[in-house]
Amino acid sequence: KLQFLYLIVYLTLAPGADQPTMQAAAPLLAAAALSGASDQCTFTIYNETLCSHAPYKNLRQINMAACCQACQVDNQCNAFEFEGGADPEHGSCQLSLVPASSPQTAKGVTCGTRAPLPPPGPAPKVPADFDCSIRRLALQYGKHIMAPIDASHDLYEALQLGPDCGDATPKSPRAAVHVGRYEGGAVHVWLSPDGDDKATGLSKGQPWQTLVRAVEFLASTPAAARPPTTVHLLPGTYNLDSTLELGPEHSGTEGSPVRFVAEEGPQSVSLSGGASLQGAQWVKSDPAALAAAGVAAPGPSVEIWEATLDKGLWAGPSMSTLFAGEQRQIRARWPNGNPEVYCARDLHGGNGCTGYAQTSLKRKTYAKACETCRLGGNVTNLYIHSKGSGQMIYDGTMPPYDKVHNITVETPEAFYSPKVEYSTHQAYEMPAGVRSPAGSFQLDRFDTSITKAFWNTAVPSHMYTESWTPRALAHPELLTVHTYQSEYWGSWSFEVGAIALMEDGECHVSFTKGGFQEARGGPIGGMGGRGVRQDFYIENAFEELDAAREFYFNASTRTLYIATNGSQHPSDMGLVAPRHEVLVRVGGSGSAKEGLKAAVAHITFEGIAFEHTTPSFMQPHEPTAGGDWSVRRSGGVVIEWAKDIAMEGCTFRSLEGNAVLMQHWVRGSRVTGSDFHDIGATPLMLVGSTDGADGTRGTQPWGNTLSRNYAR
Repeated sequence: KLQFLYLIVYLTLAPGADQPTMQAAAPLLAAAALSGASDQCTFTIYNETLCSHAPYKNLRQINMAACCQACQVDNQCNAFEFEGGADPEHGSCQLSLVPASSPQTAKGVTCGTRAPLPPPGPAPKVPADFDCSIRRLALQYGKHIMAPIDASHDLYEALQLGPDCGDATPKSPRAAVHVGRYEGGAVHVWLSPDGDDKATGLSKGQPWQTLVRAVEFLASTPAAARPPTTVHLLPGTYNLDSTLELGPEHSGTEGSPVRFVAEEGPQSVSLSGGASLQGAQWVKSDPAALAAAGVAAPGPSVEIWEATLDKGLWAGPSMSTLFAGEQRQIRARWPNGNPEVYCARDLHGGNGCTGYAQTSLKRKTYAKACETCRLGGNVTNLYIHSKGSGQMIYDGTMPPYDKVHNITVETPEAFYSPKVEYSTHQAYEMPAGVRSPAGSFQLDRFDTSITKAFWNTAVPSHMYTESWTPRALAHPELLTVHTYQSEYWGSWSFEVGAIALMEDGECHVSFTKGGFQEARGGPIGGMGGRGVRQDFYIENAFEELDAAREFYFNASTRTLYIATNGSQHPSDMGLVAPRHEVLVRVGGSGSAKEGLKAAVAHITFEGIAFEHTTPSFMQPHEPTAGGDWSVRRSGGVVIEWAKDIAMEGCTFRSLEGNAVLMQHWVRGSRVTGSDFHDIGATPLMLVGSTDGADGTRGTQPWGNTLSRNYAR
């Protein structure tokens, strides 16, 4: 990393070269510090927006004159030809490898051998004070381009300002929010976790306690008569007892918007969908009792704790996830592992990924397409015609099945003729009362006896495994199996029905639900389509509670068990159990058939953190039109049938499903300068809707802005 920094300093500031200002060099340094440097070769610029990832050889196209120079110098005899003209930031250069023994000249530049780059540490001929000054400049520029996200600490570490320059670790400042932006008649209301909903709420000294009270206040005055309104949230965590609903009655207007503002800046306020378990009474579990229940012996320095949760602490019938601060805990699983650790798919199938077992190599379960779905033989009830020619371009099926649907659409000439080799529309649901064939789950949208799909549309309802936990599991019906589609396009999750041991030691596992998390079916077992076997693991097995960070909730006794390392006490871990799948829904009304009815508008959230939602992987998913993936229409924040909604400088963390979902009719809305981390599904998702095959009513997100967001 330092070699990279010094080389840029040499190229941009060395005597005899063109000497741009230090400010011109700072963006390159800051980008390098943010992205890191490659260790694949002596010198590689790693940031994709500047240069190529790969080592410079043969022909590469790189954006910036400095990159051309760096390439030429680094590769000793790489000739280069800069084609940027008067715009060096957006030009490109062609690099060609030539023998080191034959210096070449291109565009007046002579290539030849050169001394190796200096080792890490202060570079020779660069004064220490100058070296540290350029790094500090890069820090400031990086903070500027990342604002309002505070990247000070990451940049400080990447630039090594501590060990090399002796600079103190930067603190994360909380920028003051400017209030009173609107003069004359503007309304300011105040909230605090320690407030009182019976207070006036109109001053910092008399804050309300809940967002529900603030929302009631907004609804008490029509948007057209309400002046600009700012809801100031004083520091702390606001626990949501239910999803916060904002509708048209809470809207602002262009001249009088509604703002929810973290009063003391980003990171000072969080909206949590979790229940704090701070009041739980913890005791160490009796090892003899655990052994008698068949629980595996814990690993070294691992202690098992338990607490009975009354309904005042936890009212839920089950607990699918748990957080200790911002660290996700793991439902007791086999084999032990951390699902947050990425493993390249080519390494799956027992080739090096830890925390997984493999499905059977000799037994393969094939899913069968539905053969009993026809209603009275011919169920074609959808006819799509070209508006230009009048020709029918497609026929198929669409619910409700007892009606005929005739649709006319604007169609390019290329699509006047139907494509008989595949379908451009699939049924969205199975006919009522029809069962899938034995051994298969039929993906809801696909019914291959009615219309051809792009690919196999069924998912096996059971699998065989080569290995299984040696412990007897008392409640297999509570298990979840996580595995992969046979091509590793996506993951499948299933709820388990029963487990049976085969004569040869393999295991047969039947499912009761699942496989809808992506829209491509396929088999389980054998050698997968990519030449690697399907990995899997199981979770929610009390008998597998044997590794730190694992937990298990016994719903019948309301007992929560958690495994910690020897130095942790559960009371000191800040345990929070998420309760809701959606924290905030900002939505008007409408339908794919009729379009927008009423929009919610002109509401902004500034500097607020959203955290603690429940997993969505076992909730119903919807395949996208013509795609091989499925979506769950939920998220920490859901924006629908809305316009001019903004999330500015917010933080989304510890969310087990999607973070932000914009769906149906959304216009002019934006998510900017926000930080996303520890997200269980998709950070930002935009999804439209159609009336069967008809999507002509504009019920899709259009004209929205997603910019300067940081997902990690």
